[in-house]
Parts: sequence; C-alpha cells; structure tokens
Amino acid sequence: MDVNIGGESGNSNDYSLPSPDTLSQAGELHVLDERGEKVTFKSLYAPTDGVKRHLIIFIRHFSCGSCESYVRTLASHQQLNATPDLQTILIGCGQPSVVPSYRDRTHARFPIYCDPDRALYAKLNMTCNLDGGAQKPKYITDSTLSTTLTPSPTSSNPASTSPPGGSTAETSAKTAGSGCSLTES
Repeated sequence: MDVNIGGESGNSNDYSLPSPDTLSQAGELHVLDERGEKVTFKSLYAPTDGVKRHLIIFIRHFSCGSCESYVRTLASHQQLNATPDLQTILIGCGQPSVVPSYRDRTHARFPIYCDPDRALYAKLNMTCNLDGGAQKPKYITDSTLSTTLTPSPTSSNPASTSPPGGSTAETSAKTAGSGCSLTES
C-alpha cells in the first residue's frame, strides 16, 4: 500500500534516479535551515572548499522512530563522521522548531534541514509505503511497534505518527532505504 507524500502516486518498487531536468528543478526549491531561514536545495550540495561529496539523507519525518534509529546509527558511525571530504546533510518533513529535540535524541552532528510542505519530496517523487522489507534493518534495535509509535516531540498522541521507513540520497539522488524511495514520474 503506497502512502502519497507529494501529491503524485508512484510505484514504490521503482528505484529510478530522477532525470537531470528533475534534479535541476528540485535544486531551485527551498528548504528551511535550523533557524527557519529559506535556502535552495542546490545550495546544500554546491561545491565548497574541502568537500567533494555530499550525502543527503531524506527521512520520513522527525517523529518516525525508524528514521531516528537510522540517524542515530549514522551519527555514531566513526568512518562516516571522519571522512573529511564528505558533507552529510539531513532533510526531514517538519518544522525547524523540532530540530533541537531531534538532534538531542539522535546525536546528529550534521546540518538538518526541513521541507515542511514536502515540495522537494514531491519533486523527487518520493513515496512511502507500509512495506518494511524482507528483514528488519540492523539499525532498528527496538520493536516495530515501539518505533512506529514514537511520540512526536510536540505531540503526546502516538497515533499521529506514520509507519516506519526512510531513504538516503547522495547528491546524485542515489537511493537506499527501508520503505521510502525515489520514483521518476
């Protein structure tokens, strides 16, 4: 069962990369930094001194327990954090006001950006589904029920969270993940 994130339906089994035109259009869209300031998506992966590669991680939302487990695992990954020419960036659906508590829960040391209206997710045709995959990812250490019902930092209603899943994307929008994917329209 597909859960529509961005207004377009997609085949959750299609892991095609977005076209160069789609990536160009996505680059013009805005995300919010931790202070709520608008920045273009392409500015996140623009060449800078010392950074040759960008790992852009898209999570479902800041209350997804599976995404939290994934980000916590990445944040503790010694080799990833010690790679000097790699900039890791996280993008989630939600508001900048939740970023401080998310950072506290995940110990993420990399920049976190927000796409509250999911425009970037829609442009990249990201879809989420309820398929957890053939086996539980190694970074999931809690039960499926507890990761699904992780309460929002701004809400005490655990039923308001969605099922687990997440995806990663490098600058080229290469995908991997457990439940979310990029599909080309």
